[in-house]
Amino acid sequence: MPQLTPTELANIERMQRAKQPGVKIFKALQKARAKKKQKGPGKTAVYEFLAGNTHLQHADETRGRKKEVTAKVVDILDKHRRKLQQEVSSEYIVTWDDIVRAAGKELRQKGLWGKRKKLFATSTAAKELRKRNVTKRPSRAHLARTRDEEARRLRKAQTWKVRPATFWVEDVTYIDNKKWLAPLTDEQRKRQRQAVVTHHLRTPQEGKEAAYIVPKTKHNRPSGVPSFEVTAAVAKDRIIMWREAPGPWGGKAAAAMYKDLGKSLRRTRPGDSSFRLVEDGDPKGYQSNLGKNAKKEQGIVSWKLPPRTPQLMPLDFCLWHEIERRVLQEKKKGKESIANYKARVKRVALSLPKSIVKACLLSMKQRMKNIVDADGGYTKKE
Repeated sequence: MPQLTPTELANIERMQRAKQPGVKIFKALQKARAKKKQKGPGKTAVYEFLAGNTHLQHADETRGRKKEVTAKVVDILDKHRRKLQQEVSSEYIVTWDDIVRAAGKELRQKGLWGKRKKLFATSTAAKELRKRNVTKRPSRAHLARTRDEEARRLRKAQTWKVRPATFWVEDVTYIDNKKWLAPLTDEQRKRQRQAVVTHHLRTPQEGKEAAYIVPKTKHNRPSGVPSFEVTAAVAKDRIIMWREAPGPWGGKAAAAMYKDLGKSLRRTRPGDSSFRLVEDGDPKGYQSNLGKNAKKEQGIVSWKLPPRTPQLMPLDFCLWHEIERRVLQEKKKGKESIANYKARVKRVALSLPKSIVKACLLSMKQRMKNIVDADGGYTKKE
């Protein structure tokens, strides 16, 4: 029977920190092994590790000079680091000094501090924690949600995920608005392309070279770039409606849009008398009284997304980016008229490969599962 691998040991620790029961952890390991067509680990091996009796990855070294900071001390430092971060909830920066001070009381109580009167140097604690890959890293930015909003996300995902994956392709339409920037000159197109670059293959020393620098997020849109607002609808394996708002967005504009959407839906699903439509809670347009009346006239049943949940809107998590990427890939030179640019974007949108659109919609069920697994909170891919 194969022994537990380092990856499996790390996964067990992660699931144990998440307070998952031993039975669930054991079944997850069995399932992972089965996918690789390997015999699963023994239940005894898993439970012995969970109890801390075997596979001691941070056991103290007994040979040579005794270390000032043992593995047990680092465990306590790391525990208080995580606890402090949870308490401040990103309102303040947790420093190495904060961690040492917070852990000091427990270290003394357990007799792990030694005979020294003073705390060991903060740099020593930092050095040991860095060995566990704890270091200063950029904060991840997410949409800020309240507990109530997370609860609403969870309820919606639990209700929707019972549907099969194909349902979200064949039986549902999705609609969203986007303010589309129109770079019309070579310089504007260059800045727009730079704005969507997320990484480079480089050495640490090359980071300050001009070739590897992109504009800051707050300043990546050059001034003087015109924009226009678009409403797009997606169904089955393609974009079925691409409509530019003729004027300011509001109830009247939404009502006119729903009338056009009704025509597109009847062409896409002939014979259907009603249509399910996933949309956000935009009170100005989608959820306005004029918008609601227009949907009723067209036989459209609105399935409203929870607040701040772009990962359940295919246009947000996939298709807007894909359209923009393909438009920017086109080798356009010189100045371009706004009318020509709008036509190019529309052509690209309406000609997206069906396989890409379908794959995007098929991922809906898994995304709902991810939200449920995260208890309505942030998922890994957010």
